[in-house]
Amino acid sequence: MGDSRLKVMALLAWLAFFASFPLQAAEPRQMPSDQEKARTVYIFHQPVVMLQATFGLSTPEERVLRIRNTLRSLSREDISHPVQILPVQRYGQQGRIFVINGKPLMLLAESDLDEGDDLTLDQAAQRVLVRFNAQRTSLTEQYSSSYLAIATLKVVAGTAVLILLYYSAFKSWAKVKAYFTAKILLKKGWIPYRWRSLLGAVEVRL
Repeated sequence: MGDSRLKVMALLAWLAFFASFPLQAAEPRQMPSDQEKARTVYIFHQPVVMLQATFGLSTPEERVLRIRNTLRSLSREDISHPVQILPVQRYGQQGRIFVINGKPLMLLAESDLDEGDDLTLDQAAQRVLVRFNAQRTSLTEQYSSSYLAIATLKVVAGTAVLILLYYSAFKSWAKVKAYFTAKILLKKGWIPYRWRSLLGAVEVRL
């Protein structure tokens, strides 16, 4: 009887442990499963949001694919505008739609949230907005002429430093070689003179 009670208590403890970790939520997971990765919107390999709501025949995975195609179709002019949030009523629930240059990017609905995240719809939308704009700003900088000019200067400066290091190393090696060559001629090398005919070359290289 006592063993059965212990088994039941252990089972309940395990169930409570796993229930404390929500499997799906709007917030991306630190170590997502394959299913969670398929439901997560990524920009430059950075997770933005994980969807979990199904609307009609559109599963979270299909919604992510549509969002990915929309992001790929954005032009340079589009990404020069900040991402904005518009409140909407869709599928009988509150939602927030993300728009850039008048083009809708994605819909975040109440059913995309999870109680385990302890976030309201507006709080979750603001987090997604920050991530969207951070990636947009990074991409915009790569398109800007000033960013390209700075990057070019960095490459030129780095190449110049590398050439200087190679030149310094070569000059140092030449000086050391000349020093040991002079020692050999003066019979003051590290290797005894009677062995120098065999090991002199080694001394020069060292």
